Amino acid sequence: MANYGSSDHRSLQEKTARELIWTSNRTFQGWTCSQCEWNSPLPTLLSEADARTAYDRLAAAKFREHVAKGGEIYIRNCVYCHGDNLDGKGHFAPGFNPPPANFQDPGTIAMLQEAFLFWRIAKGGPGLPKESTPWNSVMPPWEDRLTEEQIWQVIMYLYDATGQQPRRWEASEHASH
Repeated sequence: MANYGSSDHRSLQEKTARELIWTSNRTFQGWTCSQCEWNSPLPTLLSEADARTAYDRLAAAKFREHVAKGGEIYIRNCVYCHGDNLDGKGHFAPGFNPPPANFQDPGTIAMLQEAFLFWRIAKGGPGLPKESTPWNSVMPPWEDRLTEEQIWQVIMYLYDATGQQPRRWEASEHASH
């Protein structure tokens, strides 16, 4: 959690203020260039509440951008098996045993943590040990085809599109590990 009285928060405010200069006033209000000889002061820093609101808006916009990119990646690579509706009923699904995961089933994606999904997507299914049943499948490893960021974007899309939340460690589970 950020300490809003710290220098880190002030630099967040300054960064946010710089990013919002163009959008809030639609005119250039100030800029400091360490490599140039000119210097124009920034306007008064935002209040803590305004900085938090601006940061939340920027974070939400970035999240939506990642989800949209994840959706594009899903359509290009995953829809053939997992289906248009993320229900495991893609065009190729009838030929697979076990069938592709149904992400609409709350017993699937909601029971998994993001780290497991990342590993599962990256490594795929072939060659998993016998103990991995029922997770052994024909899903190809995507680590050679997608970047780490793209895999995370797909995961963000899956959770967002299904309305599910990733599984969280229960307080009692975490304490015993």
